[in-house]
Amino acid sequence: MKKYYSGPELDEIGEAIVRQFYCNARSLPACVDIERLVEEHLGLKICYKSIAETPVRFGFLSDGVTPIWISENGELLSKVFPKGTMVIEKAFLNPNEDGRRRFTIAHEAAHFILDRFVEKANFNTVFDKDDKYSMDNIKAMFSPAESQVDRLAAALLMPTYLFAYNYALHFPRNTIKVYGSETISVEDDLLIKKFANSMRVSLTAMKIRLKTAGKYEFCPMEEYVDWVGSSDDE
Repeated sequence: MKKYYSGPELDEIGEAIVRQFYCNARSLPACVDIERLVEEHLGLKICYKSIAETPVRFGFLSDGVTPIWISENGELLSKVFPKGTMVIEKAFLNPNEDGRRRFTIAHEAAHFILDRFVEKANFNTVFDKDDKYSMDNIKAMFSPAESQVDRLAAALLMPTYLFAYNYALHFPRNTIKVYGSETISVEDDLLIKKFANSMRVSLTAMKIRLKTAGKYEFCPMEEYVDWVGSSDDE
């Protein structure tokens, strides 16, 4: 029977793996070296290819049996990679895609951890409103299992102890004020962007992590409107 883990359980698993990986480190790193963790600690191999799957997929964890379509030297090839090979979209090697590349690697690593040694191949499928999906594709993308994988991926990139240490370096307060359900002050938004850059994750991933870590203090939208009004009067 497949176990479904709670968010705090997944955070603990991710932190334990990262702590074990850095057990001999003399100081805390600014961010997790996810490539080294995957290859040296989990024993997987990462390779970068132009993935040509439909619907669009950016990552793949091979079981040694399932083929994947790639584009190589202008040709479309259906290729079976050795078991335990992580295939990541080659375009993510662009420095501007650093956050997406690292999260995709962490996502596939989370599949490996939760599925116990690649029992089956896993595709990282990203929803695109212009693409066409089967009902099975949609169920897979938005399944509770995929939510678990994303939570563990975030825990691998931003483990609780490292997240807390770096948070204290960037924020003067224990919480960040969020007005209504989404609005954040310009000053705090800039701090969040710097925090995300320091841990080499996307802004979206960081905001989700801040929320799950309980760092958001939700306030009435009226407070923000009043604050803006008072600033204009000065």
